[in-house]
Amino acid sequence: MRARVIQSGSAAAEVDRQLPIPRRGVRLVTSAATDCGRSLRDSVTRKLLSPTALALAAALLVFALPHCQSLLIYDREAILAGELWRLFTGHWVHFSAMHLGCNLAVLAVAGLILESGTAIRTAQLLLLAPWFISTGLLVCEPQLRRYGGLSGLATAAVIALAIDAFARRRQAPLAGWTAALLLLLFGLKTGLEWHTQRALLALEADAGYTVVPLSHLLGGLAALLLHRLPGSGCAGDTPANGSRRFKATTD
Repeated sequence: MRARVIQSGSAAAEVDRQLPIPRRGVRLVTSAATDCGRSLRDSVTRKLLSPTALALAAALLVFALPHCQSLLIYDREAILAGELWRLFTGHWVHFSAMHLGCNLAVLAVAGLILESGTAIRTAQLLLLAPWFISTGLLVCEPQLRRYGGLSGLATAAVIALAIDAFARRRQAPLAGWTAALLLLLFGLKTGLEWHTQRALLALEADAGYTVVPLSHLLGGLAALLLHRLPGSGCAGDTPANGSRRFKATTD
């Protein structure tokens, strides 16, 4: 069977050589265009099915179906009554278009940067951090009846990017300054929001809703704990087998 395949390939190559130059050029261009189209299609498919893209699509879908939000939102009484899925789904509920847009913008940028290395750590972050953040709110914020938004996850992504940059500081000194800047901005933003109890980017359209700075702190802590899990390296690490590990990440 292998000999036949080789012979067939050789015969095809011989046929190509016998073609007139114009027709041979057309065949080469057509083949190149086909390969390019296939590569582009595979790349687009991977991006559309990436963890970040799926998370963003889920948030848009939930926002477009307001009648479902009451079943998904973080609701303390409902959770304590046994509706534990709300610990996860509540993060995909948003209260206004501005609330949604700000969170999606930050998470989209951070997620795509994280997935430039591998999608595994991004998927871990998006799957595990919501449970950690919501459980922390349930324990530490007993007066918080309802909560929604991806800001905690977006913050987790930003801190993951900072951790990755810090890990690469020896190979790239600029990465260390990037990590310091991200952590400084995170600290200033969270401190101001904690002091004023208002979102730093809040507009009048979001009047009536208050920011929950603890969710951002818990998101950052979730990123740090995930980084410490066995087998969870970052872009600056070099595994023993020489393969690249996860590269890095951001609200």
